Amino acid sequence: KGSYGYVAKATRKDDGSYVAIKKIINLFQTLPETRRILREIVLLKNCRHPNIVHMIEILIPKHQSVDNFDQIYLKLNSVIVIYKRYLKVIISSLKLRMLSLFLSDALWVFFGLFFRLKYLHSANVVHRDLKPANVLINGQGLVVKICDFGLARII
Repeated sequence: KGSYGYVAKATRKDDGSYVAIKKIINLFQTLPETRRILREIVLLKNCRHPNIVHMIEILIPKHQSVDNFDQIYLKLNSVIVIYKRYLKVIISSLKLRMLSLFLSDALWVFFGLFFRLKYLHSANVVHRDLKPANVLINGQGLVVKICDFGLARII
């Protein structure tokens, strides 16, 4: 659950793979919020790095008409389902006896994070909300992915 909606796991009917569905509510409540959502959609659609969350398609609920709707669903690649651990949980659950393991893994995680930021900055995108909750980490291999581009800007 976030400030603008919810994210849920879903299974594709055609091949059985997992996707994430992000439900955005109160779509046209204010002009700044609408701009923020549109900016996030554009960035999610155009970022095609394997370690950046990207959008597959936009879905409009069937019970709403195209002329009058207040929520949408974004189908995202399965990173949110696969990468269940995010940096905030790892940091908050850190035990003192695991400190040496954490420090060696931390170097790898931060290298991965900086590598992803280099990609974003070379595409003239500034994330502006990079925090532990927006960094997703795979438990096996420590693959790092960046998500939540709601406050991002194209410069």
